[in-house]
Amino acid sequence: MSFIPQFFICMFLAATPPTDSGIGADECAAARSAARPEYMWEDAQPFGGVAGVDDDTDVLHIDLEIEIFTGNNTLGGSNTLTVRSLRDDLTLMPLRLRDNFTISSVTVDGNAATWARDDTTTFTINLGRAYANDEVFEINVQYNGPPVSRGFGSIEFTTQNGNPLIFTLSEPYYCYTWWPAKEVNADKFTADLAFIAPLPLIVASNGVLAGIDDLENSRRRFRWTVSNPITPYLVSFSATNYNQFGGAFSYNNNSMPVDFYIYPANDSTSNRNRWLACIPMLGTFSDLYGLYPFFDEKYGICQFGFGGGMEHQTITGQGGFGESLTAHELAHQWWGDMITCGTWGDIWLNEGFATYSEALWFEFKPGSTGTPALIAAMADRRPSAFGGSVYRYDTTSVNAIFSSNYAYRKGAWVLHMLRHVLGDEAFFGMLADYRATFEYSTAITADLQAIAEGRYGASLDWFFQQWVYEGGAPDWAISWRSINVGGRRYFELMLNQVQDLAYPTFAMPIDIVLNNATDEPVTVWNSARSQYYLLPAGASTQTLDVDPFNYVLTIDRTNVGFVEGPPRIIDVIPAIGTTAQVGAITSLDIVLHRPVDVPSNAITVSGANTGPASFSSSYNASTQTISLTFLSALAPDHYTVTVNPTIVSQTGGNALDGDIADPSNPGSLPSGDGIAGGAAVFTFHVQSAAIPGDANCDGAVNNFDIDAFVLALTDATAYATQYPTCPASNADANADGAVNNFDIDAFVAMLSGG
Repeated sequence: MSFIPQFFICMFLAATPPTDSGIGADECAAARSAARPEYMWEDAQPFGGVAGVDDDTDVLHIDLEIEIFTGNNTLGGSNTLTVRSLRDDLTLMPLRLRDNFTISSVTVDGNAATWARDDTTTFTINLGRAYANDEVFEINVQYNGPPVSRGFGSIEFTTQNGNPLIFTLSEPYYCYTWWPAKEVNADKFTADLAFIAPLPLIVASNGVLAGIDDLENSRRRFRWTVSNPITPYLVSFSATNYNQFGGAFSYNNNSMPVDFYIYPANDSTSNRNRWLACIPMLGTFSDLYGLYPFFDEKYGICQFGFGGGMEHQTITGQGGFGESLTAHELAHQWWGDMITCGTWGDIWLNEGFATYSEALWFEFKPGSTGTPALIAAMADRRPSAFGGSVYRYDTTSVNAIFSSNYAYRKGAWVLHMLRHVLGDEAFFGMLADYRATFEYSTAITADLQAIAEGRYGASLDWFFQQWVYEGGAPDWAISWRSINVGGRRYFELMLNQVQDLAYPTFAMPIDIVLNNATDEPVTVWNSARSQYYLLPAGASTQTLDVDPFNYVLTIDRTNVGFVEGPPRIIDVIPAIGTTAQVGAITSLDIVLHRPVDVPSNAITVSGANTGPASFSSSYNASTQTISLTFLSALAPDHYTVTVNPTIVSQTGGNALDGDIADPSNPGSLPSGDGIAGGAAVFTFHVQSAAIPGDANCDGAVNNFDIDAFVLALTDATAYATQYPTCPASNADANADGAVNNFDIDAFVAMLSGG
């Protein structure tokens, strides 16, 4: 559904349709509530029915026929529901139909049935006997009377340009205001829909037009067939003196009709062309999301009296002709109609998806600039408030459910950010997986999270909890400076989250671009209220941009003065992970990016087998280098160096930020996760001098070398893992510079003393 915020458009008057539509759901709903307060509160609850019964039945099909009486604004109708029992001993079934209607007849399998009204909206039918699990039965309800509209205009008798206009918009749970229904999103069904209207009214509805019957007294019956499962609130009709035109959508050498119903007063070439733009949209969205899900039926747009749009399955109702509105409602055919939110708390799975689809249309439509168009579209869809959650906890109020800030705009940003977290291939793969798992059914947020985790390869609780289930957004205070250390240039970045402490600290990967937007970004992980990053820079680098492509939704981004952060290790000599022979490593230099104070016992060096190594240490303040000199030759071993956070900066007294992701990889430097207080742990190896044939490096060639020699010949990777301090060259028994089968004879001769 899409909305525009103007009060006069939100009312159901035959005003000139707007040229475009935003998604100001809060403003529109507030305006309607102020005009007709009962819309928001009377009957504003989902289907309750009889305890324990709602999930006990599966509606398979409905055969609904309604006659529209424009003289007194009433309806007469009959609905036959084909129902399957989901339990043994089923004796009762609740349905929804408002009590302003007179129910003239209720039958079960053709037999008269008794019923009792539970409240204003619901009545319960006594089925007359117990139905067993999987047993199918039919209920017929005949009724008539004046409908009472609820929600955003669930059933409206009005006019357009002096002509009668009758239309429906049942979302979220107002089917009961015009037809007897089991209003549970998860219970989808097929349908035959018939609408009888006086001439010259034309009735647009869901599915395929099966036929038009001329009836007595200047009436016509429009018969529609819905062959794909449909959820109750998407059943619809709109009737007025439409002009009709059409087109076709072709995809992979197949074609589908695209039908349009427009008020004669608005039937211009310009308006026709704007609606016809949905045909290339069908192609773009089919490329992104898979083929249009109702290709075997149709897509259509009918003009109706609501100021925005409503994604009735295969027949969108629109109050205007805007490009964003058309894209939004069309995208709902995938996200909302094919896959429907399982609960109204999960409405962002409908509205956030459709809102993000608007931006994707601008990114991928023919002739688009691509990423710049996406950035601009998302900037236009920023929330104006941030405190609420995307998940809607209050589902008793239409205002609360259809929050433009949270369900629509922030929901779209959740998908935009998730796309950045996953990457494009995994994100669109996730959408394909989501469709394959839940198409023509319903889903909740936890379902989407599970699908996303399958593509991410790890838990995404951190993402969904903060962005979907909690309120707020990060508010960034940013500062950076350029520094030179030992002839090398770095950018030091300070990133603080200064949002209210009532809101979470947000964890996100953030792109940092050095110099200009054409440079490849560096991605850092931000997960603390205050975090520092040290980024190597080229000599010509002049600028630094944080999240220049706006992949993270923020309340604000403010430049502030730089505050000193923790020191970090920028170099180790010899390099982290070095393997050297005995005697080659006599000292170790650790270079920091800022001057520090180094207390005694701040650093330890320990061999896996030989234990702690003895060394003396010194600190050169001018080069910011800690030098360790070993007091004796290091024996062959695997050594671990630990630099403790008792080392602190001389300015500000911040503890070392020493965390190293991979202790054997020199590419892990500079150290740090951006937060003071982490120890640096890294490794190096000392191996014995090479002795040809001494494959296990124990100083002698003997039978103990056989297993190591065979491993060196057959699996070099396993050999390096099992004998990390032993050079593979020791297995080169014939000293020809290679370890291969030509070494076997030489090795055997060594073992036998030859």
